[in-house]
Amino acid sequence: MPDGKRRNIGLKIAAAVGVASGLLWLGAIIAGLAGYESKASDYLTDRTFPNAAEPICAATMKRVEAFPDAHLSPTPAARAKVINETTGLLSDMLVELRKVVPATADAKWIRLWISDWEVHLDDRRDFAKRLTEPEPEKAEFFESPKGGGQVSKSVSQFAELNEMPSCATPGDV
Repeated sequence: MPDGKRRNIGLKIAAAVGVASGLLWLGAIIAGLAGYESKASDYLTDRTFPNAAEPICAATMKRVEAFPDAHLSPTPAARAKVINETTGLLSDMLVELRKVVPATADAKWIRLWISDWEVHLDDRRDFAKRLTEPEPEKAEFFESPKGGGQVSKSVSQFAELNEMPSCATPGDV
């Protein structure tokens, strides 16, 4: 193929890519101006649960924050005690949250999120137990994996996305 034809084909491809790119940007600008708001797939469109959950979580987190940070405890046994007590409060919170799960299509996703919270609480309990065993200074807090990260990250992201900041994991261990 002669060089002139190659150059002409290359120019046509570049022009097509430029037009497509421009249309994509134009569509994004128009969507933004029209008020289109993209939400993640786990955003709860029915705001019943987030509106009911946030006050429950806020009250619990206030009680959790009244404890000293567990990692500042003077001994592993004292740390285990704080973790067990705060985990009990968080467990009670989940009991209350289950009571306000609406009978909507979102209920499935909310229950999965509460199940993830349970996994996180089990991880906390396991760590507290290991803090009371021989060689507690070697105990580390290990979290169950979820979605390429830690389960607490998944729990907290769902809470933040759904405007329930107090329902994120406290990070107090």
